[in-house]
Amino acid sequence: MTVRLRPLSLLDVTPTYVGWMNHPDVTRYLIAGHSPQTAESVRAFVASLLWPDAAGFAIEVDGQMVGTICLRHIDWISRVAEVGILVGEVSVWHTGVALQALSDLSRYAFDVLRLRRLWAGTCNPRCGALFAKAGWTLEGTQPSHVFLCGGWHDHWLYGRSAGGG
Repeated sequence: MTVRLRPLSLLDVTPTYVGWMNHPDVTRYLIAGHSPQTAESVRAFVASLLWPDAAGFAIEVDGQMVGTICLRHIDWISRVAEVGILVGEVSVWHTGVALQALSDLSRYAFDVLRLRRLWAGTCNPRCGALFAKAGWTLEGTQPSHVFLCGGWHDHWLYGRSAGGG
C-alpha cells in the first residue's frame, strides 16, 4: 500500500468526498457533522485551504484519494500551524494510512516550510491516539468543551516541535 500526499484542489470535491462529509462515523467528532454537507459547502472548505494561509493535501492510497490533511492558520511570523486530518475512506481505517500522512505532513512542515511548531485539537479518542503514536505531546485538556452527539466532550490539545515532541 503506497500512501502519498498531493495538493488538494477543487477538482477533488467529488460525490465520494461529499459522501464522507455526510457519513456519521466519519464526522462523529467534527463540527461539520452537525449539518448536512453539500458539494458547495465542501468546495468552500477546500477553498479555505489555499496558500498562503493554509496548505491542504489529498491523502492517496495507491492513487485513490482516501482523505485530506492540512496545515491551517499558518502564522509565518511565529512559524506555527494547526494540523487537521480526515480519513474518509472507512476501508483504510486502522491500516497506518493516517500515521503515514501525519508523518509526511510534519516532515514537509518542518523541512520544507521551515515551521518550528505544529498543533492540533481533537475530541476524537482515536485521533488523540494517532497524535500520541506519532510522537506528539498532549499539552492540555479543555474539559467539556465541544458539544457533539448529544453530549459534551473534552477537547485535547496536542503539539509537536521541529526535532520532536
